[in-house]
Amino acid sequence: MGLFDFVKNKKQAVKANLTKIKDSPDSYIDGGMISPDERPFYKPDNYYTYYSFPGTEMSRRVITFEERKKISYPSKGGLFVAEILLLNYCQSGTYPKPKAGYPGFWWFAYGIRDIGHA
Repeated sequence: MGLFDFVKNKKQAVKANLTKIKDSPDSYIDGGMISPDERPFYKPDNYYTYYSFPGTEMSRRVITFEERKKISYPSKGGLFVAEILLLNYCQSGTYPKPKAGYPGFWWFAYGIRDIGHA
């Protein structure tokens, strides 16, 4: 087997593994902790996968906010980057309960699933 075949097989194996993860009922974070009055502002639970772009070469594991707090450091006021950004949205009047719903970047970029609570 040549190098090209090795790389091709490796990519296929990774893609197959990510497809299994994507199709598994355990592959997304449950939104059960979100209050019922906030639910309409979120996409369905299966949108919030543990991998961004699952099943593709761009797939990347989502680092939850709790994990992020362990590898980051807070500001002088005790807030982390995502919390400061979220406060900025709240200050502008965009949140809570935005008309167009909460965008997925809060989960995929910052690991925050329950924006209303955060």
